[in-house]
Amino acid sequence: AGTKDNIIITVTSYGNDNTITDQVSFPVDEESTYEFSVSAVCGDRITVSVEGTQFLGKSVYFYEPEGGRDHSQCLVGVGGGETRVKSEESFVFNSDIEMGLRIYKTAADTGLPISDITFDIYNVLLPEGETVGKIPTADDLAKYAIDEYKVGSITTDVTGYASLALDKGVYLVIERHNADKVKAPIDPFFISVPMPVEIKNPSDDTNTDIAIEYHDIVSIYPKNEPVEPPDDPPEIPYPPDNVKGSFSISKHDAYDEFTKLSGASFQVFRMATTNDTDVQIVCCGGIKYAVVPLTVSGENLILTTDENGSAVSPQLTCGTYFLVETAAPSGYTPLAEAVLVTVKSNLISDAEVLNIANYPGEILPETGGTGTAWMIGIGSIIAIITAILLITEKKMKNYEPAE
Repeated sequence: AGTKDNIIITVTSYGNDNTITDQVSFPVDEESTYEFSVSAVCGDRITVSVEGTQFLGKSVYFYEPEGGRDHSQCLVGVGGGETRVKSEESFVFNSDIEMGLRIYKTAADTGLPISDITFDIYNVLLPEGETVGKIPTADDLAKYAIDEYKVGSITTDVTGYASLALDKGVYLVIERHNADKVKAPIDPFFISVPMPVEIKNPSDDTNTDIAIEYHDIVSIYPKNEPVEPPDDPPEIPYPPDNVKGSFSISKHDAYDEFTKLSGASFQVFRMATTNDTDVQIVCCGGIKYAVVPLTVSGENLILTTDENGSAVSPQLTCGTYFLVETAAPSGYTPLAEAVLVTVKSNLISDAEVLNIANYPGEILPETGGTGTAWMIGIGSIIAIITAILLITEKKMKNYEPAE
C-alpha cells in the first residue's frame, strides 16, 4: 500500500443466527502481513474483507480474474488515478481448544439439560506462592469479580453445554441467576487450569500409592433445581419417581420421505462424566461433544431400522443422547454428524420421533477418525493473512478503471 491508498481490512465473526459476535478493522500500511484476533465459538463463520481505493500510475496492467488461467484474461490500460479494491474470503472456525473450562448444566431431579444459563469467568491473579481456599469468600468476590479481571462469559445451549478456552491460571466462576429457568444459581467456585487430579492405585488397599495428574480441560457438572411448576399444572403431573422415556427413528430417502429405509444402524451415546474413561468425541451441529457409549444390560445400545424404516429405543433415563450412524442403508451415504435427541418422561410427553434422511450415493470411506480434543471453546483466533495489495505491471486481481 502506498501513501495515496485508503484500504481497510475487516475481520468479522458471525454466529449461527448470522449475527455479528465480534469484529475488528484496521487500515493497511506498508506491511503485507497482518495479525488479528477475534472471539468465536466452534462453528462460527469468520469473514475477512479487504476494501478501499488504491492509486495506480499510468501504465498497462494485466488483469486476471479469480479462477486463474481457466477464466478470461486481458490487458488493461490505465491513465492513472484511483481504483477500487474489494476482496472477501470466509471460513468456518472449527478450532480444537486444548485448555479451558467445559460446563454441562442439568436439572438435579431429572438430569435434563438446562439452557440459557450464563457463567461469568474472572482471572484470579495471585502473588507468587499464594493460594485460594476451596470456596470463595465474600472478600474474594469483592476483590476478583470485577470487570478488570473478567475474561469472558459463556451461556449453556440446548444441550446444557458451554465452554471457554483459558490460559494456565486460577479462575473464579459465577453463575448468573436466570429466574425463568432455576430457583437459585449455584454458589461461586474456583477452578485451576490445569486441574490437579488424584489417581489412586486400585491394588493399594491403604490408599498411600497416589499420583497426581493434571488435566488441561476442567469439566464441571453443576446441577440446579428448576423453577416451581405453574399454578395450573398439566393434567398429568410430573412424576418424580419415574423420569424415563423413549424415542423412535423414522428413516427415509432425502428426496422422497415416503421411501422408508431399512438397515440403518445407530449407536447411542450419552454425555461423558468425570468418572468415565472410555470417552469419545462426536460432532453435532458443528460442535464437538465428549460422550461415552450407552449400555443396556451390559451391551452397547445399537438401534437398527426395520423394513418400515423404524426403530424404537428402550426406556431410557431422561436426558440428552447422541445417535451416530454406524451403518447406512444399502446404496446410501451415511450421516456425517451425530443426531441429538432429548428424552423426556413418557408420562408427560409423547416419545420424540426423529425423521432422519439419507442421500443416495456410494458410501465413501472415512478420511479421519475420532479426535482426541476435549474442548470447543471461545478463544482468540490468531491467523496470518498475507495481503499483497500492491498491484504490479504483471498482475492485478481486482480492478475498476479510473474515470
